[in-house]
Amino acid sequence: MNLSRFVYRYDLDGTVCLFHSLLLKKLYMSREEWERVEHSLSDKTRSFEGVPADLYRLGFIVEADEDRRLRALAIERLAEPKKIHTMFLVVTEDCNFRCRCCYESNARKDMHEHMSFEIAKKAIDTFGRITQHDLPRTILFYGGEPLIEYPLVKKSLDYIYEMEEHKKIKSPCFKSITTNGSLLSEKIVKELKNYENLSIGLSLDGMEKHQNSNRVYPNGHGTYKDVAHAVRLLEKHDMEFAVICTVGRHNVAELDSIAKHFVLDMGIKNVAFNLLIGREDGSNPLEVSGDIAARGITKAYEFLRSQDCYEGRMSRQIIPFVEEKLYFFDCDASGQQVVVTPDGMVGPCVGFISSRRGFLSDKLDTFDIYQGENELFLKASPIVMEDCQECPCIGICGGGCHYNRLVKTGDSYKPEKGFCNYAHGVLEWMIKRLEPAKI
Repeated sequence: MNLSRFVYRYDLDGTVCLFHSLLLKKLYMSREEWERVEHSLSDKTRSFEGVPADLYRLGFIVEADEDRRLRALAIERLAEPKKIHTMFLVVTEDCNFRCRCCYESNARKDMHEHMSFEIAKKAIDTFGRITQHDLPRTILFYGGEPLIEYPLVKKSLDYIYEMEEHKKIKSPCFKSITTNGSLLSEKIVKELKNYENLSIGLSLDGMEKHQNSNRVYPNGHGTYKDVAHAVRLLEKHDMEFAVICTVGRHNVAELDSIAKHFVLDMGIKNVAFNLLIGREDGSNPLEVSGDIAARGITKAYEFLRSQDCYEGRMSRQIIPFVEEKLYFFDCDASGQQVVVTPDGMVGPCVGFISSRRGFLSDKLDTFDIYQGENELFLKASPIVMEDCQECPCIGICGGGCHYNRLVKTGDSYKPEKGFCNYAHGVLEWMIKRLEPAKI
């Protein structure tokens, strides 16, 4: 018997944590106890005297073929059929902002292409038909800036509720609008408040200096005051919403201060930090290294949790870490979502909206899109990536953004260094902060 190859040691202040990257088990012990274990493991007699029983019980010390069996089981689980439960309706690619960090091309935004209600209706019909399962289902209105097409969004929401009423979409069906907030008015918020299970995702990158250095109007003017006004409107009418804060060079050094601004100054209770992704040439002017992003986000997360606020980005890794359940993918484009463009094409990933890569023109009736190159979205998990086999993050990172891997490395099966650094930083934070007594 030997220490599993999936076990990694983390040296903490006075203690040692052993972490199993596939079972996601943690075992904390004193440094002295670890030294006794290390000595027993190196003992040529293989007596294993003094080795705690927990090392056997938790699967840290295993027979020679146990690691192969464990990985085979993980790969078997990866191959289990996926069910679509999320749909993005990209009602327009037009946008009234010109954000420096945006991965969508400005050329597409200037084409002023808008979805017809016929296409939206057809997509909603198909979504209702294929989601008669027990998984939570969500329809997201996306852009561009979707509120440019507010009449279509409202008409589509009415139709979704009609479909639910007639049992053609299984209830509950959650709805969300991802918006920059600038077009939200008192009238619109009052109308949206009447819809059940509807929430708003509002893009806001921090205080005025952070927002206005990234998210600007075409004339270069800042947008903070208009978005802050949108926050006040949503709060006034008790509308469910979350702030989506994209992390980049413009704000990463002050994420903890930004979190305090959101909570203490603006009354925001729901935040999601968004990791920056590249444009289709792999570049982004606001790109920041993953380890720096991890330090900023974890520090902000600690404050948010102290205020009983929810943060979505960290939760993606914390939940599998605490619940000890493998996290195969970091995105629902792994066979669990569809994206419908304004002209009715269907694909798996919003990242490829501009180029239409992976989008098919004849699948609006079936959503049968995970074929050909798109099959990689179902398979390219760290569990099978060759470069990830010796990584402690293999079971909790999910591989990051599939689109970002492709534009940065050219290969779905190659990990993207920036996200790798982020995942390592978050895992180390969890091991230090989420000891069993603190979970």
